[in-house]
Amino acid sequence: SNPQWVQAIRVDDKAIGLDKTLGEDGACPMLVGRFNPVAGSAWGRGPGIRMLPTLRVLNEITRMNLEGMDRTLDPAYIYQHDGILDLSDGIESGIGYPAMPGTQNPITPIGLNGAMDYGFFSEERLQEIIRDGFYRDTTQRGKTPPTASQYVGEEQKQVRRMARPAAKLWREIGVGLLKRVEFLEREAGGMLEGVKFPLIDNGKVIARPISPLERAQAREDVLVAQSIIGMVAQTVGPQQSAVVIDTNKTFGNVKATLKDRIVEFRSDADIQKMMQAMQPQQPQVPGA
Repeated sequence: SNPQWVQAIRVDDKAIGLDKTLGEDGACPMLVGRFNPVAGSAWGRGPGIRMLPTLRVLNEITRMNLEGMDRTLDPAYIYQHDGILDLSDGIESGIGYPAMPGTQNPITPIGLNGAMDYGFFSEERLQEIIRDGFYRDTTQRGKTPPTASQYVGEEQKQVRRMARPAAKLWREIGVGLLKRVEFLEREAGGMLEGVKFPLIDNGKVIARPISPLERAQAREDVLVAQSIIGMVAQTVGPQQSAVVIDTNKTFGNVKATLKDRIVEFRSDADIQKMMQAMQPQQPQVPGA
């Protein structure tokens, strides 16, 4: 309930006299945001660490393909010689090894010529694996552009993947920055001089980011609403659907769900005035 920041400097696990207490939460001048931190460790498990096994596999497959290509393009061979063939040290591509006299074939290639998968070296495939591991958008599959629902579905998938590491990163960078500003403003001459209670996340100032999962759920709710509006229009017709569905309230709910602060809707009174102004004026009859 009362965290304290402490500076501890060690050289060969021995203190050098620079240890001191910095103060309460926000006293540390250095902010460190870890991507997907792990309990009990000072380091986070970022995309690079998590992708390391995959990168090692790709490196190993690349090495195997290159070695196989080397043996295929420049194979080792044997030839007749007055001696004994000794391959205990292995063979090297493109090197001739002497064999005992009497060999049926004067020059015989040796080694295994395996089938090569040249498609592995596709730049697009390598980029797709790395891009996916680092939370980047995937490239379009095929020549046909995706539909709107497919595009939104792929975007929501990426948003859900980012939800877990983004929340902890915000707590250490976003909230940490706010607490640092609060700590500095409490010092002499600051706007919060003399204030002893914490403001951040204590009922005074609520620091909560909009969760990626929350944004994804909001977009999914809007898609469901859009589908219902389309079903009503197809069933009863466009004109009748305007009678069944309250357009102003519906789009107001969509705006609130997406937490939009830009689009503004006219009030019912303003809409009525505009409708009356747009109606054609009736001609005046003399003497009427």
